[in-house]
Amino acid sequence: MRTLLDSGLPDTTEDAVHGLLYELHRRACRSPGHAELMTSLFAREVALYTTALEVGSATGVFSLAASAHDLAHGLVALEDGYGLHIVSRNAAQRVDRARELILAHARAVTGCAGL
Repeated sequence: MRTLLDSGLPDTTEDAVHGLLYELHRRACRSPGHAELMTSLFAREVALYTTALEVGSATGVFSLAASAHDLAHGLVALEDGYGLHIVSRNAAQRVDRARELILAHARAVTGCAGL
């Protein structure tokens, strides 16, 4: 879970991959086909998190505060929101702090202090 969370955030304000992803999201409002692709990307991210949460729950590592699917939606949205502020050079949002905040949320919703 920690690896998933880490990989979803840009490493720096100059992270080219994440910067491009945010540009692609912006362009989706002008193209239905492109919007469909971005919707698919979001669904895949949610599915990945859902699986990790379900496995954690099934193995007794996690005690989920809500459905795995709902929690996955929230974690992806947190990644996207913090990531956007990072690549937008919001001086109030540092990469390390964003990671801490997302991990704190993940700990709270999974009941896993070891995250």
